[in-house]
Amino acid sequence: MKRYIFFLIKKQVRLFYLLAAFFYFNTYSFAQVTTQLRADDPLKNGITNFLSRADINIFKINPPSATSVTAFKNKTEQKKKLIFGINIPADISLSPCRWAQAGDKRVCKIMVSSNGAKTLNLRFTHFYLAQGAQLFLYDEAGTVLMGPVTETENNDAQVFLSSVFPGENLVIELIEPASEKIKSSFTISRITYGVIDTYKKILEDAGASGSCEQNITCFLGAWHDEAKSAVRLLINGNTLCSACLINNTAQDGTPYVLTANHCVAGQPDPQNDISFVFFFRSRYCDSSKPVNNYKVYNRCFVRARYYHSDFALLEMAGRPDSSEKYFYAGWSRDTIQASFAACIHFPEGDLMKYSESNLPIIDTAFGTSVLKKKLYWVRWTGSGVTENGSSGGVLFNSIKQIIGQLYDGPSYCGATGNHKSDFFGGFFASWEGGGQKINRLKDWLDPLGTNEASIKGAYITTAFPIAKRK
Repeated sequence: MKRYIFFLIKKQVRLFYLLAAFFYFNTYSFAQVTTQLRADDPLKNGITNFLSRADINIFKINPPSATSVTAFKNKTEQKKKLIFGINIPADISLSPCRWAQAGDKRVCKIMVSSNGAKTLNLRFTHFYLAQGAQLFLYDEAGTVLMGPVTETENNDAQVFLSSVFPGENLVIELIEPASEKIKSSFTISRITYGVIDTYKKILEDAGASGSCEQNITCFLGAWHDEAKSAVRLLINGNTLCSACLINNTAQDGTPYVLTANHCVAGQPDPQNDISFVFFFRSRYCDSSKPVNNYKVYNRCFVRARYYHSDFALLEMAGRPDSSEKYFYAGWSRDTIQASFAACIHFPEGDLMKYSESNLPIIDTAFGTSVLKKKLYWVRWTGSGVTENGSSGGVLFNSIKQIIGQLYDGPSYCGATGNHKSDFFGGFFASWEGGGQKINRLKDWLDPLGTNEASIKGAYITTAFPIAKRK
């Protein structure tokens, strides 16, 4: 009898630890970091103000050669994704850090500096934050602040990606309990040197994209929900694209994100080198002043990709924080469309924009018979068009369902006639794709096998477990 009771107790203890582990790892899967745009109220003297500049560990990074920068600027083949910077390998660890005591905390400040950089952002590897530690990143002027980054960002890949910061000096500040036996550690393994300034005009209330582009804020009366599904992607540190959080027939909150295949194709480590940015939009309709905060999520799983309709379906490694309102956009695989379409996107890395058409959407094909793409051709009738950075921005029909994502096109501010148009990979073609799970949408967006032709978007708060590789 005693042996049986001991067995039950042992079984219950084991169950307790399994449940504890489940909730622990699911906490990781829900992790997100706030980035603040402090244009009106810059951060003064950093998070801790007891350190002088002399106490900061400064790492000067040689900028790319003039030849490299010139070659970069002359590259034009982007298919409307925005490659804005040059990646520089680095090897900066915490080892040489001069720690300072602050009560029961200890603080380390590192500054990464590279002359002439328009922006800077970082990739951390061997990333681990101790319990109670907080990591902050900010530009020297204190206009953009990311953090606090906490232990919830620890992951099995030991990778963390920073936001993009204006200027040539970036401060990394680590604060951790002095009593913690296991200390934080990381290595800055890559620095992205911004050649194109994606911040300057935004911070000056001028806007980074063309003057014809329209703030989504002006259209929130009609597109309030869909704006909460729009995602700006940072890929491989130096590439910006557009995307959208998308619903499935189970409506279970699986965080699928639809974008363009050419945005992620050829990337060395897309699963651990993509950041998802939500709520990156203007504060007012007639202004380029950004909202104060936007949410950043790291890491994903590439679920399916298909060249011929240029789609990529990503699954974020964790579901968006339920304390925020995230909208999972609906979709339609119907080939018959009304004479209306709209695109939500991030041209030139700018705040969220809106373009629309009131002309018939034309089903077309592009390229040779072997490499032919299955596309929609859309001619814009409003003032807004698309630009580099808009790639992957989804196309909505008249009832606000996704029917495609941006591939390429000749449109630009000032374009007229057929030049004011773009091509979108057709959702109808992506549904069956190449006939396999890895190259079609059907398996992922219809897990119930309902064979629905279309579904509505929704706000979903159902608990969702940590994503697994499938």
